[in-house]
Amino acid sequence: WTRHLFWSKPGDGWFVVIDHARFTAAGRHSLTCTWRTPAWAGSEGRRWFSRQGTHRFDLVAGENIPTTTEEETNQGASRPFVLRQRRQGHHAAGDETSFLNLFFVRPQSAPESLDLLRADTRSAVVRRDGQTIAWCGAALTADSQWLPDAVATAASALLTADTLVLA
Repeated sequence: WTRHLFWSKPGDGWFVVIDHARFTAAGRHSLTCTWRTPAWAGSEGRRWFSRQGTHRFDLVAGENIPTTTEEETNQGASRPFVLRQRRQGHHAAGDETSFLNLFFVRPQSAPESLDLLRADTRSAVVRRDGQTIAWCGAALTADSQWLPDAVATAASALLTADTLVLA
């Protein structure tokens, strides 16, 4: 399991997190990706959000996957809300899966709409108001399809209108 972080700083900014897993043995597997917020949190479709003061924190999953949101009451004075994203099934050795998530904070009055759409197991596109603004990829190999006729090898790659970052 590897975690890939992508941070776009311009403007109000956003983060994409790709949690990529490769199975080393065949069998039935269950994976859970867990996120916490210190305040109340709710969900609408692929969006998990928390409002505090005049701002809203959003987590947007790159696709519809089984999730639960619950308040943890065994944390002493803190009562965080917890999002659990789950994947399960039978996998062969070498199979891959991932959790793809977009994070951002905006004033509640902000009209901007950010979204994340899964491209494949290792990549996703960030969209603002229906327009693609970035592509994020994890575990890029010479066989990865990302740009026509382009070949690169990188642990992580971020492509925006004016930036290409390979790590």
